[in-house]
This record gives sequence, C-alpha cells and structure tokens, in this order.
Amino acid sequence: MITDNDMPVDIIRDTDRFAKLCEGWSSLPFIAIDTEFVRTNTFYPKIGLLQIADHSKCYLVDPLSIQDWSCFTNLLANPGPTFVIHSCGEDLNLLNTTLGQIPLRIFDTQIAAAFLGLGYSISYQALVAKLFSIDLPKDETRSDWLNRPLSETQQLYAANDTCYLLKIQKVLYQQLIAENKLNWLESECAFLLDSSKEAENITNWYSAYASISNAWKLDKQGLQYLQALSYWREDTARKRDKPRYWIAKD
Repeated sequence: MITDNDMPVDIIRDTDRFAKLCEGWSSLPFIAIDTEFVRTNTFYPKIGLLQIADHSKCYLVDPLSIQDWSCFTNLLANPGPTFVIHSCGEDLNLLNTTLGQIPLRIFDTQIAAAFLGLGYSISYQALVAKLFSIDLPKDETRSDWLNRPLSETQQLYAANDTCYLLKIQKVLYQQLIAENKLNWLESECAFLLDSSKEAENITNWYSAYASISNAWKLDKQGLQYLQALSYWREDTARKRDKPRYWIAKD
C-alpha cells in the first residue's frame, strides 16, 4: 500500500518487530504519530490503531495484536525525539489513560499553524490542502476502528492522516523561526503536556462543576451540592467506564 504522497505503508502486528522499530525510532529527532480510537459508549477511549511515520515509511500498528507496549512507552519517555502531532488533546488523553505514558516533547502542528495565522483550530486535512494543495478524503472519520479486519480504505485513510505530518512540521518550524515564535509553541506544548498529565488527578474533579452551564445562577449552598454531585459523576463515570451523561445529565 502507498499513501497519497507515495510513502510506503507497513502494517505492524508482531510485538518483537514493533520493539525493534521503537529502538530505531529512538534515535530520530522527530517522529509523527496519530491514533484512531472509538469512544461511543465508554468514558475512556479504546485505541483501534496507532500510526507512526518517519521520513521513509508510515507504520500502522495494530494495538489488538501487540502484547507488550513497554518498547513504545520507553520511546515516549525518551528525551531525544520530538513527537509531531496534529491537535494533540485526544491523542495525549488516549496515551495517558491507555499506556500511562505521554511524550516528553511534542510539536503540535495545529497550534503552530494558529500562531502563524493559518487558522484557529485548523483541521489536518485543511492544513494539508493549504500547504500542499492536496485534498485528503474524510470519509473514514467515524469508522469502527476496533473492527477487524480493517478495510484497505480505512488503512489508507489512517496512513494519510500521518504521512504529511513531518513535512508540515518542517514548513511550520522554519516559519516559526523566521517570525521568532518558536518559543510560543514550545511553551504552549509544554502546558498541554502538563495539563494532560493532570487530567486524571482526582483533585481536579472538584472543579468539574464549573463547566456545567448555568452553574453561576446557583447560590453558595447550591454550588456546594452541584460540586458534590459533579465529583460523584466524574468518579462514577471512570469506575464504570461510561460516558458522563450516561451517569447523570447536566
């Protein structure tokens, strides 16, 4: 299989081969990653596919076949590589809750694009179109990534979702340097990494009530009740692994 930018695609289902690849990736300065997951009736996302790209190939790692993830968590914890991600929030959450490890350093292409005036919260497909005049399909966005076997269309979609990231990073990095904005991106990415690590901190659940609409209309006692109920919902949703609104609606 070949991606739209002529990058070979390799499907990884063997744990030993995955470990050898992770060892090789540890010496790279930049690694592109993306994930596909399902989160329809659970609190925590269920990983369906891990995509990794270097400058020569895109790898589709089947998480349903990999038995030992220590090689990859070690790679994430390696201070050498910077992981290039587009809109990192959900990917970091998935890595944190599934593997207990997030990258030490990231380059978020969506945030970099925003700092450069290319659009606030620009999608990956829109950024590829803007930088390279290439239109990528979006028809597999809501696929069932836990179903096996994955179709060739799904595999190609997932590979295309990753194979342009390093090219995007190179273009945006040069522009950030030229506009003296690289430190802006580094600071924001560091903040996002810290925030992701804190997402499952139990003490943060006490402030979850603040995001509920119309909470400001309550008096002091009402807010105390709301805070207690909101904390209970956060705790129960995680314990049962069910969406918040299944436990209690706002």
